[in-house]
Amino acid sequence: MTITEIIVPKTIEAMQRLDYDQCVEGDLFEISFDINESKKLWDSGLWTSMNRKLNLLIDTYEEEEIFFEMLDDALIILEQYKQKLDPNAYTQLKNAFSKAKFYKTQVYIVM
Repeated sequence: MTITEIIVPKTIEAMQRLDYDQCVEGDLFEISFDINESKKLWDSGLWTSMNRKLNLLIDTYEEEEIFFEMLDDALIILEQYKQKLDPNAYTQLKNAFSKAKFYKTQVYIVM
């Protein structure tokens, strides 16, 4: 298992810059989970459920995007795992997904 990074561009322009690795300071909202936290997230079944229900490939050594149109469903899935997740991890993920909805962007998951 590796660390997990959750990245939310704050604007459409920031999202485009991220695609070309040209972000500037303030473009992104980022969360990092260390190896132990990443393992707990994986073991909870959250990523497997999102993969199955949203047709994603969140996995070790992969990068995946949860598009704006998927965020409502992703938040519903996250809510279903609230009791299985560390409260801090749940809060951070919910905050990131909610920010992406607010910014009308998407969530990048890098493992």
